[in-house]
Amino acid sequence: MNKATLRTRFRDMEYNRPADRIASASRAVYEKLIGLAIFQKAQTIGAYLSLPSEIQTADIIHACWEQGSTVCVPYYIPERKYYGMSRLAPAATVRAGKAKVREPEQPEPVDPATLDLILVPALAFDRSGVRLGHGGGHYDRLLAGVRGFRLGLAFHEQIVDVLPREPHDMCVQAILTEQQVIEVPS
Repeated sequence: MNKATLRTRFRDMEYNRPADRIASASRAVYEKLIGLAIFQKAQTIGAYLSLPSEIQTADIIHACWEQGSTVCVPYYIPERKYYGMSRLAPAATVRAGKAKVREPEQPEPVDPATLDLILVPALAFDRSGVRLGHGGGHYDRLLAGVRGFRLGLAFHEQIVDVLPREPHDMCVQAILTEQQVIEVPS
């Protein structure tokens, strides 16, 4: 299948995901994540402000702050047509940005290269770490600047054996679902 067909398939799945399924899977991912050494050791963590149909990140972000980690989230820079990373303080005000993705109202830019860990959303991942995003390559351009560990967060049904890959596609190094941690072969 091509990427457009796969996006339609996974968007349909995303839009029809029941709220109780989102809540239970998000809780299981949270519990697995906070037990990982890579999470516990990270001083600067890139997260995302989740959309209603994604693995929810509010509890994860609070856990980052509780362990003393700096939290950074993507924000859209319209003049560059690019996502950057912004520090997210506990009292920060957020707003709906591009494609309804929440972002800090007053971004505090952070170099993505300084992240120790980045949590990555997607429509789907394959077992070799390839990510199917919403299209446009925005997240791939952001991930290209990240030197830290790239960890995909997903529902089990978002994992497939193989996705199409283009030269600009940035892979994750592991994927965490409510059922397992998938180590990506290097």
